[in-house]
Amino acid sequence: MRQCFIISQPRAGSTLLQRLLATHPQIQTIGEPWLAIPFVYALREKGVSAEYIHVSMAQGFGDFVSKLPGGRADYFQEVRAMLERLQQKIPAPGKTYFLDKTPRYHLILEELAEIFPDAKFIVL
Repeated sequence: MRQCFIISQPRAGSTLLQRLLATHPQIQTIGEPWLAIPFVYALREKGVSAEYIHVSMAQGFGDFVSKLPGGRADYFQEVRAMLERLQQKIPAPGKTYFLDKTPRYHLILEELAEIFPDAKFIVL
């Protein structure tokens, strides 16, 4: 399925837009899945609260990613493949687009564009 994102601040009308777009026979959408955020924030040292020491995890994870032949590009390629496989497991006969409306994606917009360079973005 082709990827589409609604990017917005909370309370900007994204839910209404999602519901309207969901009536189209080719669009599959599910609430706010938040699927991409953990995979992007695994590379960030700041902005995360966790039961573990996130800075140490991000440094170790970043070191691992840097050892991949293509580095960050390889990692994001695998993230994309995994997210697409997960989305395809949701029964959606006849659907050609997956619409992800997670308002907090405004925090990872640049990374989303790297992961899904051919995606459509609707910014409110």
